[in-house]
Amino acid sequence: MSDRFTEGLEKLRIGAVLMLVVRAAGVLILAALGGLSLLVLTQNTVAPGGIPVLATLGFIIVVEIIVAVVYVLTIFGYLIPPFTRFKEYSLEDFSTPTTLVQVGYGVFSALLFISIMLPLMSGLLTVADILRLIGEIGLALGLFKLEEFTGVSGFKTSAKLILAGTALGIILPVAAVVSVIGWILLYKATKTALTKKQAQPSLAQSQPVNHTPFQHPSRRRQSPPHPVKHYTNH
Repeated sequence: MSDRFTEGLEKLRIGAVLMLVVRAAGVLILAALGGLSLLVLTQNTVAPGGIPVLATLGFIIVVEIIVAVVYVLTIFGYLIPPFTRFKEYSLEDFSTPTTLVQVGYGVFSALLFISIMLPLMSGLLTVADILRLIGEIGLALGLFKLEEFTGVSGFKTSAKLILAGTALGIILPVAAVVSVIGWILLYKATKTALTKKQAQPSLAQSQPVNHTPFQHPSRRRQSPPHPVKHYTNH
């Protein structure tokens, strides 16, 4: 497995941890906003602990902005770059996933910031969610390929959960918790793949040169059969 492919896995592992934090924080923020809405409906102006509702709301908004910043930094630092590296390793297998990840996540990030900085443009969030879904379709396609390349189970399951959580989250925001489980599984899968890679150099020394760790099964060369010598009696 090339160094660039390994770098991609390492970045994806970090990205999975950061996305786990971001998605979990998003669920907590939604729960907090729901609680404040109930307080407003019951005409209470003080949240539990004696903190005014407006002050609590202001704190939640600040946290939401921080989470959004971490989200965007994660996308451009630890989600898009891994797929760029995977594409360098195998253009045929990772070209489409990389394009979808770049376009979907990239435009989603721009719309997310516009909607936060300009509250009147909050309607863009729906469009942003659709673009994020496109990005995660690319992510899912790439994760399916990663399971084939590494032989490590868990990539496909995480892809399905992340995609389902985002799709359901457009209709029912609380469903984003499904994505949290998906990111946990992705972290475990990338960690297992990297551990497998680290355990192979010593083994590779005793293997034929044409054996490449984590190479796609369809591309692994098979050693040519040894020629059969025929002996004749003279």
